[in-house]
Amino acid sequence: MIYKSINYWTFGPSALDGKYDIVQAMKEAKEAGFDAIELCLATSGQLTFNASEKKCKKLLEESKKIGIKICSVATGVYWGVNPASPKKSERAKALKLTKQALQITKWLGTNTFLYVPGVVALGWDPKSPVLPYGEVYDRALAQLKAAAKTAEKLGVYICVENVWNKFLYSPVEMRDFIKKANSRYVAQYFDPGNVVEIGYPDHWIPVLGKLIKRVHCKDYKRDPGGFPKGFEVPIGEGETNWPLILKQLQKIKYNGPISAEIISFTEDPERVKRVSKELGNILKTIKQ
Repeated sequence: MIYKSINYWTFGPSALDGKYDIVQAMKEAKEAGFDAIELCLATSGQLTFNASEKKCKKLLEESKKIGIKICSVATGVYWGVNPASPKKSERAKALKLTKQALQITKWLGTNTFLYVPGVVALGWDPKSPVLPYGEVYDRALAQLKAAAKTAEKLGVYICVENVWNKFLYSPVEMRDFIKKANSRYVAQYFDPGNVVEIGYPDHWIPVLGKLIKRVHCKDYKRDPGGFPKGFEVPIGEGETNWPLILKQLQKIKYNGPISAEIISFTEDPERVKRVSKELGNILKTIKQ
């Protein structure tokens, strides 16, 4: 069954900084009609890479009391610590953080961690440094294989997401990259909205199939386009063909959460309720 989830960052600027109270976020998500929540790791704030097992299990207990599932864990750390960096020390740091994140994911009672495998350039910053694609590919694959060993021991999926990193922008390349890791615990975190600027989301699902373990939900318009302007549109009112995408997900027998991930730099006390309604409206287009 496909069910409604929400990413922690959707709770606004303080959540983007990792400071919004997680238990409060879980309560608000439940009250707004979400079945699950995706928590986010940061280097500081409510949930960090140094979180203890005790803290994680406390959050899991709170989620059960509230009646909301922790369905996955995400992080934005890889934009600053590139797993495919030419610097050995940076790659080592990224791998260490990934291993910590996989353990925390396990402690939080879920089995899916969102992973950015490498950054060629920042897709929203034309002035960002550009790394050679082939070199990034080789280093990213080596890093993924190393992280997969920890994922396998823990039984946690490390899910490569298609993001604005100027990397793996074809569904065939994404599929082959994941398969080259040679691990059943390496999969994909699919974000249809991230594809609209450079391709067609509905081309991805038939190619990736069962490799898709989690799905993000937001919408996008090419005009004005870019980040964040292109995403400043309600779910269902952009150029992401959600009815077709949901039908395709059902065809591959996807059984899991659709997590609303709305990045916003302004406070809006009604955002969570509004996003719940928007996500609910597109889910009405499918029969479960």
